[in-house]
Amino acid sequence: RGSRGYIFGPTDIGLFYDANIIEAAEHEFVHASSLAINDQLGHKNRWLWEAFAIYEADEFIHPKDLAYLRKGEFPSMAELNGEFSGESANRIYEVGFLLSEFVVETWSEEKYLELIQEAGDIEKTLAITIAEFEIKWKKFVTEKYLKKLEF
Repeated sequence: RGSRGYIFGPTDIGLFYDANIIEAAEHEFVHASSLAINDQLGHKNRWLWEAFAIYEADEFIHPKDLAYLRKGEFPSMAELNGEFSGESANRIYEVGFLLSEFVVETWSEEKYLELIQEAGDIEKTLAITIAEFEIKWKKFVTEKYLKKLEF
């Protein structure tokens, strides 16, 4: 429900026809491409699987448009890795670009690709704990996008 497309493997992509089919195709193509880097990514870390597709397809959502981020209520990595159900199921689609941008700008594109190769193992790849990653990500987004805004 709510899906614009799906992927069964690196050569099997399905799309639902709608006004945004080009964007959906780009997103699903990135998923297929990520399987060339790590064919287990989609099964290991939902947050990175979606964040990579969102970032590479340039599906940016400004944090000012997300009330929970404006209130400083950032989702945890555990929440972003959760099931496709519940109140926060779609938050990865809203913040995925920001997570990827944070990794690229804080570390590098090379480290970002390494993170994909390591199936999202933050501690091994970036040498910080998940808790530290969450704190630094919140600070990055707040300083880059939210600090200058007046509500």
